[in-house]
Amino acid sequence: MNVFVPAAEFAIRSWPREARLVALITGNFDDSQSVGDVWTVGGYVGYANQWDYFESLWNEALHRHGVPYFHMKEMSIVGGPFAKWLPRQEHTEEVAAYFRDLVAAIRRSGLYMAASTVWLKDLDRFNRETGVWLEAFPLAAHACLSLIAQNYIEHQQPITAVFDKIEKVQSKLKTAHSYLEGKTFAFPGLCENVASTWLPGPATSRDVPGLQAADLIAWEVRKAHFGMKEWQRSRSDGHATRWDAWQDYEAFSRDKTGEDPKIRKSLGALISGDDLPGRSIVWDYMQLTAPNKARGGIWT
Repeated sequence: MNVFVPAAEFAIRSWPREARLVALITGNFDDSQSVGDVWTVGGYVGYANQWDYFESLWNEALHRHGVPYFHMKEMSIVGGPFAKWLPRQEHTEEVAAYFRDLVAAIRRSGLYMAASTVWLKDLDRFNRETGVWLEAFPLAAHACLSLIAQNYIEHQQPITAVFDKIEKVQSKLKTAHSYLEGKTFAFPGLCENVASTWLPGPATSRDVPGLQAADLIAWEVRKAHFGMKEWQRSRSDGHATRWDAWQDYEAFSRDKTGEDPKIRKSLGALISGDDLPGRSIVWDYMQLTAPNKARGGIWT
């Protein structure tokens, strides 16, 4: 039996006692990677009332479908809580309904999405050429922290970002904050109100609905970028803007398949619509080079 841990439990962990009553903006973040290709960090941020509403909807969805939690990597494990939907091709509608309800819980609660993906071979190239030696997870995490700091800049309230446990998470988050401190070219002091922590003790993401939602968006964003791998490896560095790059990808897809690029249905449901609160940053060679020039090579 899983122990439900509400998001509010983590809103105060990284702040001194006098700040705890106002540390009501909380984020939950997870990572997903295709080893050697892409590494994504993503999650959601919101006020205590938004997390309360989300957790109610999320738990209702889990109960409706008779599962104790969400964890993407366990969806195909025989003998696990999701084995009733195997083989997947025989339970397509049931699984689709499950995902629709989870997406609805996220969208209806109005949580802010922040995600960042690093193309690992591009990062290796950048590091070799510049000698800066940025790290993938801290780079993606730092981008997420920057995004939420910008989104809540007018609120001037403490923000706590909770990350699921990975190897050496404390060191990685310390490095992420050092990248924030090196952001000398804009928004000085932007991230002073943002703290990060990680899931404590024996708790796992199975106990925290917010981290389960983070697992979903991180997985979907990573899968979408991994699907662009062939184009990413063949492209030039000459695109002036992200829009130029996307148009090049559309042309690549049409030449290869005869169709426009198709987004995964579950990701489309999470990110479609003009009302989506959130942003995502992609770190490829072009995106790494421009900020590094603006920083004068200073990241720490």
